[in-house]
Amino acid sequence: MKALVLTGKKKLEIQNTEMPEPKANEVVINAKYAGICGTDYALYNGLPGSADAVPPIVLGHENSGVVSAVGSDVTDLKVGDRVTVDPNIYCGKCEYCRTARPELCDNLSAVGVTRNGGLEEYFTAPTQVVYKLPDNVDLKSAATCEPISCAVHGMDLLNIKPYQKALVIGDGYMGLIFAQLLRSYGVKSVDLTGRHDDKLAAEKEKLDIDRVINTTKEEIPAEYDIVIEAVGQPATQEQAIEATVKGAQVLMFGVGAPDQKFSM
Repeated sequence: MKALVLTGKKKLEIQNTEMPEPKANEVVINAKYAGICGTDYALYNGLPGSADAVPPIVLGHENSGVVSAVGSDVTDLKVGDRVTVDPNIYCGKCEYCRTARPELCDNLSAVGVTRNGGLEEYFTAPTQVVYKLPDNVDLKSAATCEPISCAVHGMDLLNIKPYQKALVIGDGYMGLIFAQLLRSYGVKSVDLTGRHDDKLAAEKEKLDIDRVINTTKEEIPAEYDIVIEAVGQPATQEQAIEATVKGAQVLMFGVGAPDQKFSM
C-alpha cells in the first residue's frame, strides 16, 4: 500500500509499505479522508505536537475511513463500519489518568503523531478511540470531528451567557469553527478578525458574523466579554487581552512555538 511518510525534518516521501495487522484490541481502517492540521505543519518542521513525532512516521490525526479488519478481541466494531478516530490514546494507569487528568498522561500515544495515521491507505487504531459514524454523517465531514471536538472542548471551558459579546481573533479554519460554535451556543454578538477584506466579507455573509475587523487597517475595540484567540502569535495573543472588558474571559486556543512569550 502507499503511504506519505515523514522521513525527517521537512522531508516527506510517498513509499510502498506493508499492510498493517491489527492487535487483539485494534481495527484496521481503510483511510478515506485525512485533514492537515497546524500540528502537522509543526511536526513537518521538527517541532513537537501532543507528543514528539519520530521519523519515519505517517501523519494524519484528523481522519475518517472504513473498517477493513478487526482484532481477535474486538466486539463493538465490524468490517464495513464507517468510522472516525480520536487520535489521543491514554494509558489509563499513570497518576494523571487515575486522577481524571488524562490530557497530562505520562505515556500518551497518538494516531498520526507517535503511530501511523491517516495519510496512508490503511492504518490501525485501538477500538477505545474509534467511533462509528451515524448514517447522516458522510466520511468527508467525519474527518473534521477531531478539530471540531477540540473547539467544543475550548467552548466547554468558558462560562457562556446569551447576552455576551464575543470576538474570534483569526479567520483561519479553527477561527471559523469557533465563530459558528459561538453562534450555535446562543451568544448574541459574534465578531471576527482577519487580514483580507474579500475573505472577511464572504465570511460575514456566510457565517452570520455581526462585524468583521481587518486588523491591517483597524484597531480592535476593547468591548468584548469573550475573546477566542485562534492564531497563536504573540501579537494576536496580546490583542486578545487588550480587546476585553472588565471580567471578560479569554481562551488562548492558538498554538505557538514552545519558547514563545507574550506580554500582558
